[in-house]
Amino acid sequence: MRRDDLPMSALRREAARRRAYFTADSAQIVTSNLGSVGVAAVMALALVTLLSAAARATYPLWEATSAHAAAFVASAAVLAASLLLRHRLSARPVVSTAVCLAAEAALLALVVAIDATATHGMPGVFLQPAVIAITSVVVAPYALPLVVALGAEVALALLSAALKSPPMAQFDAFSCAIGMVVAVAVSQVTMHLRLRDFEAREQLRQSSLLDELCGVYNKGALVAALREHLALAGPHVSGALFLFDVDRFKQINDTYGHYAGDEVLRAFGRALQLGFRTTDTVGRFGGDEFLVLAPSLVDERVIAEKVGRVRAAMREAGERIVGVPVTLSCGVVWASDCPVTYEAALRQADEALYEAKRAGRDRMVTRRYETEDERPARRAGDAEARG
Repeated sequence: MRRDDLPMSALRREAARRRAYFTADSAQIVTSNLGSVGVAAVMALALVTLLSAAARATYPLWEATSAHAAAFVASAAVLAASLLLRHRLSARPVVSTAVCLAAEAALLALVVAIDATATHGMPGVFLQPAVIAITSVVVAPYALPLVVALGAEVALALLSAALKSPPMAQFDAFSCAIGMVVAVAVSQVTMHLRLRDFEAREQLRQSSLLDELCGVYNKGALVAALREHLALAGPHVSGALFLFDVDRFKQINDTYGHYAGDEVLRAFGRALQLGFRTTDTVGRFGGDEFLVLAPSLVDERVIAEKVGRVRAAMREAGERIVGVPVTLSCGVVWASDCPVTYEAALRQADEALYEAKRAGRDRMVTRRYETEDERPARRAGDAEARG
């Protein structure tokens, strides 16, 4: 048996899937949970009202107990809270989870009170449907809704043993056990469906952000990530922007064919992903140009080492794909704790790349970012320097 097939490996994979879901989809989970709690409160209000009316019509001597009144008031309070807090808690998943679990506990406690004290010694019939319904729609890490439900089931079993005849208490204990098993099964099936839906949406989202050929960010996602980083950093931007270009890429396509050219670009994307940190943003800017944003990287020695590793990897890839080394030119602009605009950073990196091309290709040119006030007049590079 392979290690990946062992039970512990399967459990770790499942735990990783759930962590990803609760981390990436927290806002939607908050909204869904609060909505589900509101629906549960509405259903509780309707059931208390309708069943009380039916009992009164069937048995004229029937009277509502304090448990029925408390259930009505608490359900109305939970409904109001879910409506008022729905938007306020959208960005606070921990608080939202605590509120939803507290609402679940309150609703189930009232159902337990009705089943234990207001059934006149008959078996409880409301808790099991309530447990199964709530645990399938309220989602929280570590199966916390099931923990709350288990507490309600144990409470009903103990109260029935204390307040009801032995046959009725045994019936309630058995129904609690069956109800808990069904609740666990239904909640797991529901979670499985949620995870499949989440992973399908994530795959679709990732495919819309990635370049199909190279597996790195496409231009739209790349520009959006760069602009967002600069906006968040404000006037205190620190990091490096790398603009890479394959030397004489058109000649590679013309000599060895477009399939070989595509393989070179795929190898370029892999070399950049391996050469930079996972926290860096790597993308294809267009054609054979690739852009890398490396936040907080301002050490020119480290910059040179990273570019050197990528260039060495591409020489080896070229030998493997087309039989000759593939060389790169690179323009780098770095900034240290200063305001940076997207347009100026890209322009200065582009000019550094032109300079590397004019100096004979297969090299890197590094510049410190210059604000518009510091920047001397520079001539635009000759477009024919690109090859």
